[in-house]
Amino acid sequence: MKLDGNPTNIKLAVYVDTSSIEVFVNNGEKVLTQVVYPNPEQPSDSKGLAFFAESGKVTITRAVGEHFESIWGNNPTINAPDHQTVSYRSEFDPLDGVRAQDPKDGDLTSAIKVSGDKVNTKKPGTYRITYTVSNVAGVQAKHQTTVRVTPREKNNLFINQAGCFTAPVFFCLQRKPMCSRAMFTVGKLS
Repeated sequence: MKLDGNPTNIKLAVYVDTSSIEVFVNNGEKVLTQVVYPNPEQPSDSKGLAFFAESGKVTITRAVGEHFESIWGNNPTINAPDHQTVSYRSEFDPLDGVRAQDPKDGDLTSAIKVSGDKVNTKKPGTYRITYTVSNVAGVQAKHQTTVRVTPREKNNLFINQAGCFTAPVFFCLQRKPMCSRAMFTVGKLS
């Protein structure tokens, strides 16, 4: 486009919705809005919708597309870790520390549903669980967490045939330069 015989750059911000097209020229100096009524029963009626430059040629030098989230602020969010590590045979509550919030509906924590693997802390490995929550409008949020159960720590506790925990104990006699090893029962398996 030329103004006063000189090439001129114009910045256009174009927003397309299901039923309208809005064009903002040079950060809002001029705004063009076109309402479009496509016929969903006859998609061919909507073909050929186009914009044109009257009395001139337009060259697009750069086009950048951006994805926008909902402008209505009606998307719930789940605040949960992406990864968790828990110890062998420890207590694990998948909802511990997990929260859900919605800009309009507020706290949705009590509505969180957990699905996926059942975490067994007696079995080391990796488990995947999914948190899901929906707001009043039915908009759903999901968050997936990986839970790693660590292997049992090596220790010197043993379980004998009677179900008792035993542990090796080393002791030295004060007057003799000799050490001995003995096994003592430290508890019974229940």
